[in-house]
Amino acid sequence: MSIEIKNISLYVNNKHILKNINLKVKPGEVLSIIGPNGAGKSSLINLVAGDYLPSKGKIFYDSSDLTTLTLEEKSRKRGVMGQFSKIAFDFKVKEVIQFGWVENGIEIFSEIFENVILKISRLCNVESLLNRNINSLSGGELKRVQLAKTLVQLHSHASDNKENKYALLDEPLANLDLFYELEVLKIIRNVSSDQNVGIMMIIHDLNLAAKFSNKIALLHSGEIKDYGKPKDVLKPSILKKIYNMNMKVQKNPFRVIHY
Repeated sequence: MSIEIKNISLYVNNKHILKNINLKVKPGEVLSIIGPNGAGKSSLINLVAGDYLPSKGKIFYDSSDLTTLTLEEKSRKRGVMGQFSKIAFDFKVKEVIQFGWVENGIEIFSEIFENVILKISRLCNVESLLNRNINSLSGGELKRVQLAKTLVQLHSHASDNKENKYALLDEPLANLDLFYELEVLKIIRNVSSDQNVGIMMIIHDLNLAAKFSNKIALLHSGEIKDYGKPKDVLKPSILKKIYNMNMKVQKNPFRVIHY
């Protein structure tokens, strides 16, 4: 069972944005999408989320055609963390996290609801922020709150143990310093491994992608150039072509060095 992306293409004004994409996102695994700006990474996330339709091909969530799922069914299966934009109203952090629950059509705030909010807040290290105003937070704090909101959406239907959960994260490390990058990635990895959530995320740092991912897909000009385990994908020859710079790979510890 997985998210299965089968031969999807996206054309806008007769220009291909994505072409013949084939990927899988499995529960309990992290798939990182890497590639230069303009490669089509965010468009891919949007298609997998079901925000709009591909020009060709199919996307399946555990054998269910994405186009046949209702909005409620999609929100039960996947949470989406977009690139964070400033919220117009200065809500409390707790209220923002609660939006993840309400987005699923659940309006009854119960003891179970409060326990879920507390559990996810602790997991994402935002419990101490719950009574803060959202617009007073730092970039790193905002990312953790946004991640908590996404996870609450998935957790709200956790009683159905047969239904796999997936999180689609569009640049979760954008505008973060190294400390917060590592903190957010550790949370993502723990969520994936401990709660069996399939993660698909866009990331730019090749070394962080190698360290925190089970699989990597290298996207360039709308096409997958390589896909597999980090050590199999991050090869100097292909990285030089894609990023137009000299790179070498150190094997122990594994890392990519550009020069």
